[in-house]
Amino acid sequence: MKILHYTLGLPPYRSGGLVRYAKDLSVEQAKQGHEVSVLYPGFSKIGIRNKSGIIYLKSENGIEFFEISKAFPPPLFHGIKSPQQVVLESEALSVSELEAFFEDVAPEVIHVHTLMSLPLKLIEFFKNKGVKIIFSSHDYFGLCLRVNFVDYTGKVCDGPEPIKCGRCNATASSVAFLKIRNVKILLMLKNIFGRLSSLFIKNIGGIKEQNIEKRFVFSEDDYRDVLNYYHKIFDCIDVFHFNSEVSKSVYGQHIKVDRSVILPVTHNGIKDNRLFRSFQSKQVRFGFIGSLNNYKGFPFFKNTLLNLSPQYSDNWKLSVWGNNNVGKDTDSKNIHYFGKYTSNNIGDVFSTMDILVVPSIWKETFSLIALEALSYGVPILVSQNVGAKSLIFEFMNGAFVFELTDEDLNSKLSWIISNMSVLEDFNKWILKKDFDFSIEAHVHKMNHVYKEF
Repeated sequence: MKILHYTLGLPPYRSGGLVRYAKDLSVEQAKQGHEVSVLYPGFSKIGIRNKSGIIYLKSENGIEFFEISKAFPPPLFHGIKSPQQVVLESEALSVSELEAFFEDVAPEVIHVHTLMSLPLKLIEFFKNKGVKIIFSSHDYFGLCLRVNFVDYTGKVCDGPEPIKCGRCNATASSVAFLKIRNVKILLMLKNIFGRLSSLFIKNIGGIKEQNIEKRFVFSEDDYRDVLNYYHKIFDCIDVFHFNSEVSKSVYGQHIKVDRSVILPVTHNGIKDNRLFRSFQSKQVRFGFIGSLNNYKGFPFFKNTLLNLSPQYSDNWKLSVWGNNNVGKDTDSKNIHYFGKYTSNNIGDVFSTMDILVVPSIWKETFSLIALEALSYGVPILVSQNVGAKSLIFEFMNGAFVFELTDEDLNSKLSWIISNMSVLEDFNKWILKKDFDFSIEAHVHKMNHVYKEF
């Protein structure tokens, strides 16, 4: 089968679950004998005149790589401040350029992993050529210009509307900033640049609504146009691949998803490392992995821990991984930050915890880190908004899934601390459960989606 993947880019310039999944999926498909090509938005070239078009880059591991030159830079979590420019720059490709690209790759299937920087003209062109178009729901970009349906006040948004999107993007980065950030050398140095960028980007949340329109004058029609632009892309999708019931439910509230399949994702770094774990300590070792931002739920989780009954104050500790913080928390000696980690030492990370907590506020489409924890036999406690809750819901009728209230999370944490034997039961259940973590098996299922739907 001839397969074309559209993604954000490749490591080390791009990172995250979407990038890892798209890369590992394409590599495994090539191993299994398919003709695979990968297309992504090119880097910004400041001060260099380069023509628009689709450029061949290289062949590696049996995969052909192409980039869209002069693509609108992926906004990632930075929002969109100039919606008109998104449409104008995304539509720069000519029909002759698309014809030439089609002759090069001639795909039977296009697997779209993101709508960021994706030209509607390209999708409509391949649609008219009879190419099947699959979309994987890694996030909500296209429905939400901020990706995760968390608005400028830090609250979960109930859906896109032009005036709401305009207000929410008052703190969005300028196009100039996005282009500078998309320069290749700066993407290589993104950890340093990320700290510098905090000087220029204001966090979402805590903005007074009455000041929004004074700080940022926007056109409601422009935001309506860009939302309609993305909806036209969604209208071209033949099959929606949802990685959970959570993501399907959110998408289904805003667009038609009649032809869809739910298939949890994985990557080639997730192996079956399950082992029996002992829970003999007097302290429950909670773990958290990821960004400390509000949408990931860390502030909510931390505050709930700190407000547990005093009788539990010496019966827990928290290890925090996956961000730039290192050292003890200023509010509690029980909380310790260990900074970033690599895939090579993820086993060591999980050895520091008895249970991983995934307290996401946003409607997280899945959660690969939850799957990784299970692959090491580590119990997980997840919020009702985490797509991966489906993996554990049958254990004790969803006892390790909590509602997003202080009361329910407090109750769950207190219950675990006072009944550590339940973690041993959970670990035994994980060991017996028929999980298939392999990317190889996932690819076979995905190829079935390509052919049968």
